[in-house]
Amino acid sequence: MSTGRTACSRAIPRPPAPATRALSSRPNRSTQLEVGGKLAVNRLLLSAALFEIRCPFAYTNGNGDYAVDGEQRNCGLELMAGGYVV
Repeated sequence: MSTGRTACSRAIPRPPAPATRALSSRPNRSTQLEVGGKLAVNRLLLSAALFEIRCPFAYTNGNGDYAVDGEQRNCGLELMAGGYVV
């Protein structure tokens, strides 16, 4: 469970409505998958991970309305190497 998304200030109609309120969505649920491994060789540590994060897609449409529609998917590869310089 994560907090809802909030629209940027440009999405708030001008002039502001008499009752000022933030444009935000309800809390949403996201999923994160990750798989990886580590390898230690002498004084060198190598690691790699693949990940995928899925969450609801939030945006401001052409009318300035804040909407949550569809799904945002972020995929990636993370590589790391650490050790001692000789």
